[in-house]
Amino acid sequence: MFKTNKLYPKDTSTWEKVTFWVTELTMIAALVYIFIRLITTTEGAEAIASQYSLTLLQTIIGLVIIHIPWFIERRVKIIIPSFMNILFLVFLFCSICLGEFGNFYYRIPYWDNILHFMSAVMIAALAFSLINAFFENKIEGIHPVFVMIFTICFAVTVEVVWEFYEFGVDYFLGMNMQKFLTEDGIALTGQEALMDTMIDLVVGFIGSVFAAGIGCISLIKKNSLVRRVILRKEEKPL
Repeated sequence: MFKTNKLYPKDTSTWEKVTFWVTELTMIAALVYIFIRLITTTEGAEAIASQYSLTLLQTIIGLVIIHIPWFIERRVKIIIPSFMNILFLVFLFCSICLGEFGNFYYRIPYWDNILHFMSAVMIAALAFSLINAFFENKIEGIHPVFVMIFTICFAVTVEVVWEFYEFGVDYFLGMNMQKFLTEDGIALTGQEALMDTMIDLVVGFIGSVFAAGIGCISLIKKNSLVRRVILRKEEKPL
């Protein structure tokens, strides 16, 4: 039987709760800071809005999607392993709180690459979960090579869709998610302008191959690693 409370429908680890609240409160603090700057600055609201436009958008989206695991667990009755939920929360903290608000994308070399690798691993775990669900909780009975191929194709497709999203945000909202502008606002040209997108896709592919390979080895050796990362239906109490 799974314990339930107001926020979590399962017996949740302390680290999971701490990571959740640290991430959410930090994003709320970022929003408050931006709004205070908009109200009190002498530079003009338009200049501040332009400076923090991407951070504002990403933070608002982050405050919505941080509750998706809660919705899935409480409403859809699917249990997300604590490790995967913590990884998801750490990813949000690193990408929004540190990446956008802390400007780590420009300050820390390869920060974006690290995050794309993390996202590929999480998407691979989702692919394992889908295979397990489609084959009625019998992922161990599926040929490991099929699992690996499906996982890589699924993860790379999601990475491509994400690049579509970044392009759309940049094109329609005039932002710089694909980093075709330098930190000083200078437009890049030629291969330099494509470099961020292509590196993101390459890193996403490498991350998906890594995660799919680990999962494939786990299935061949018949250990419980894959079971520890896949989503599962909540068991009804007897």
